[in-house]
Amino acid sequence: NQLSERRAPFAQTLSLIVLVSCGVLTVQQVNTWRDSEALFTQVLAYDRQSAHSHQNLGAHYMRLEQPEKGEAAFRKALELDSNIVLAAINLGKHLHQTDRTHEAQRLLQQAVETTESRPILAAGDLRSYYTLGEFFGDLGEEGADIAQFQRAAERDHNNTEAQFNLGLRYHK
Repeated sequence: NQLSERRAPFAQTLSLIVLVSCGVLTVQQVNTWRDSEALFTQVLAYDRQSAHSHQNLGAHYMRLEQPEKGEAAFRKALELDSNIVLAAINLGKHLHQTDRTHEAQRLLQQAVETTESRPILAAGDLRSYYTLGEFFGDLGEEGADIAQFQRAAERDHNNTEAQFNLGLRYHK
């Protein structure tokens, strides 16, 4: 009984130290997760070569209407890994919106070529066809736009989104 009475203050002190330590760690982690920019910046602090984190950070900057930062992040992602379809699409769309048509077309075609080289499609890969098709449509290149939507439907003939988008394009 005396032994347990002597251990009780020690156990309480140890419990308090553990709780305070956990609280401090939680506050630090919440700061890391407070928003997308903080999260991806934290990842990049540990791994500057994370192409996907650069791509995600670029998308975040675009949502914040900070296109210069977004463009730089997309370019860094593609410099690190030229096969990131989403980075090529996002940068291509931005370049098209800022009237840099030739570079936009090159990047969007690069995204389609990367998609074409994949025997199994990754999530979002069909977007490369849609985006290039929309690009051609904006330039008035009728036929070239539909060809991209047709190719998307051919690549994944079970994908209802691809079929729907092709139907919308024919309807225009």
